[in-house]
Amino acid sequence: MHIQDKEREKERTMESHRFILAMVFIIGFIALIFIALLGEILKLYTGVKDLAAIFGGWITAVLAFYFLQQTADRAQQQTKEVTIQAEEARETAKQSERKRVELISKSEPNLLEIAKVVEEQQTLIKDLISDLERIQGEKKAT
Repeated sequence: MHIQDKEREKERTMESHRFILAMVFIIGFIALIFIALLGEILKLYTGVKDLAAIFGGWITAVLAFYFLQQTADRAQQQTKEVTIQAEEARETAKQSERKRVELISKSEPNLLEIAKVVEEQQTLIKDLISDLERIQGEKKAT
């Protein structure tokens, strides 16, 4: 689990760096638009629409990258977790199979003994039935 903790910490650090980068772009864009609007109000600059169109595309790209990357990272993390769970399930299945084989190998001699005892009991029951039939036949005859 120690390696997983390091990977999660690394992912959190990368995510925070992406977030900071996205925020720098957004805040920079807002500041640029604010300055341009202020310049237009003061009649110093008249290209606010052009500026917004130019940088709006960049900001959209940055936001799309940030949020799509988060989704991709989550999907990758979920894939890793499912893979780990599948490996654990395979290992558990292998251990169960080993235990089953071990129990069967231990119980085989017992099963043979049980089969012998059952066979002896069947023979005794057959002998008892034949004796009862013989006795019953003798009673009918008398």
